[in-house]
Amino acid sequence: MNLIPHRDGTKLILGYNLISKKYLEEPISKFRNLEMEGLLKVVSDFIIRSVEMWACSDKFYRRHVFARKEMLISLLNRYVLKKQFSTERIDFNLFAF
Repeated sequence: MNLIPHRDGTKLILGYNLISKKYLEEPISKFRNLEMEGLLKVVSDFIIRSVEMWACSDKFYRRHVFARKEMLISLLNRYVLKKQFSTERIDFNLFAF
């Protein structure tokens, strides 16, 4: 998954290998046909529940993560580090201002 700022929007590039297809095909299908706000929330939930390692720019970190890092770490511990893949909606949005 790559989120790339582009002009006045954001490009989302998704991919997975064939070994992961049975786990990722259905969750990734939820990304289709969403408006930007809904899409970013689905991406946020997916990152928190399912992505073991991710990176962000310093600007994004200062704007969206720093003030909420303890909550984010707690969520990552709950989902990623304990390998608890779920489809539940999370009351946290990485992209909320």
